Amino acid sequence: EKTCTLPQFKAYVRDWRQRLTKVFTRVDDAVPKVQSKISTGLQNLVRSTFVTPVNRIVDLTQCRFLKVEYGNLVDGLCYRGVLGFRNIATAYVVNGALTVILVFFTYIIWRRTYDNVEGFAADKRKVVPV
Repeated sequence: EKTCTLPQFKAYVRDWRQRLTKVFTRVDDAVPKVQSKISTGLQNLVRSTFVTPVNRIVDLTQCRFLKVEYGNLVDGLCYRGVLGFRNIATAYVVNGALTVILVFFTYIIWRRTYDNVEGFAADKRKVVPV
């Protein structure tokens, strides 16, 4: 922490652009000198720590079992899946037909009950001579 007066602070802020220009000029001058070191060093680091171990693992594995499993996967998704979707569609059609039948019978029961209630109410309204 540095203490300063207001005029000193104003001068510090006013010279900020100059300081930033100086810093970025240094960075721009340093990039061409170290760019090749960074790119080759980074490539070598990625190659030695990631690419080479992964390639070694892939080269040492035997993936013969995947051929059979992949075939089963394609068979299941393409052929058995289509049959399953067809069965689901058939179930929806049957469900719709049964729902229509159920609605019809429910209407019959409701209509009979409604007519009975209306009939009883009409009988109560009739005046019976005594």
